[in-house]
Amino acid sequence: MTRTMTQPQTISPPSALDWMFVLASFWFIAGLYLDGWAHNNLPGLETFFTPWHAVLYSGFFAAFVCSAYAFWQSRTRPELRAYRLSFFGGLVFIAAGAMDMVWHTLLGIEADIAALLSPPHLILATSAFLTMSGPVRAAWNQPKPTITALLSLGVVYALLTFFTMYAVPMLDSAGIDGGWQTKSNGVMAVLISSAMMSGVVLYFMRRWKLSGGHLVLMLLPAQLGLVFQGRFDASVIQLYYLTVAVSLLVLEVARSILQPSTQRVAAFRTMAFLIPAVFSLTYFLGVLLTGHMNWEFHLWVGAVFGAGVMGLLLSYLTLPPAITPEVA
Repeated sequence: MTRTMTQPQTISPPSALDWMFVLASFWFIAGLYLDGWAHNNLPGLETFFTPWHAVLYSGFFAAFVCSAYAFWQSRTRPELRAYRLSFFGGLVFIAAGAMDMVWHTLLGIEADIAALLSPPHLILATSAFLTMSGPVRAAWNQPKPTITALLSLGVVYALLTFFTMYAVPMLDSAGIDGGWQTKSNGVMAVLISSAMMSGVVLYFMRRWKLSGGHLVLMLLPAQLGLVFQGRFDASVIQLYYLTVAVSLLVLEVARSILQPSTQRVAAFRTMAFLIPAVFSLTYFLGVLLTGHMNWEFHLWVGAVFGAGVMGLLLSYLTLPPAITPEVA
């Protein structure tokens, strides 16, 4: 049974609309992470009308205007129909934004994990996902991924990471001496963050071949904003970005050796294991080398292996075993 898809013979470069949409999406994500910083670091915040909300919502409206234009033009331009869902998501986002303002006015400003699980915020996150993923859908029938599709997936991963930042190992101080979370919560953070990362990358790998630089474009935007969500000194920030750089370098070498694709299933599944495992391993090695590790060897090594298994299991959902014609 074949796993290939029907593909066009020519490759269309990203349009001006694709680029405008991606720029607006990064504008939105910057506002989102700024808003997260404010909720985490300004305990006296008690108003909806803030500079970071201005960045957040203006970025959204820039993307929404692009989606509205694409929706209108899609009547005669079939290639823009992928943005219709973005326009629908934008309408939901506007309604959720109004709901969020009323929610804050009546019930106050959330803080910490409550800000991530507030119902209006979850509706905003879901509708933002529908809106900001437009360039990925627009490029879906291309035989090779466009740079705008990769950047759009980077935005999607940053969005997913933001709303699950309560499960980011560094923010949870997983394995760190004096950390505020329990060991069980730290392990869950490793597994959940691994699922988020693996899900986005495997979604990409199921459609396109993973090539040089793709992982950087998809995974780095989320990493750039994470360290500013907590109260870290310069040494912790430097250590974190060192581990991110080492992870991406190791995975780039592994990719070049394995050449994973849907036609090379063993390599596909091996890469699925390595992506979260390498990120978890470099994180814990960084904690260990700084002398702040308070997890026993069995625990942190097991957490690394568990992260890899999470990616491996998700690969069977992304690329299930073929069914033979006789059985079908």
